[in-house]
Amino acid sequence: MQGLILTKLADIGNLKVISRASTLRYGSHPRELEAIGRQLGVATLLEGSVQKAGNEVLVSVQLVDVATSAHLWVGSYQLRALKRGADAGE
Repeated sequence: MQGLILTKLADIGNLKVISRASTLRYGSHPRELEAIGRQLGVATLLEGSVQKAGNEVLVSVQLVDVATSAHLWVGSYQLRALKRGADAGE
């Protein structure tokens, strides 16, 4: 899911998108967004979560200004999970 989001963001004109590998060291719940933004050389960070319940997947994302911690944009997407293996009729 993360790779797909990064690929879509990279298609946007002047948007600087860095690799997911660059952010792995910060863990899943970073606290000091301003310091992280400075270390990565970015003004905004995209954070989010993916939750699965039954055959539904909820993706929530927020674009955060690292200087102010203000949410510049938020979005939620509910998707139907793909079936795999025996459940998919294989």
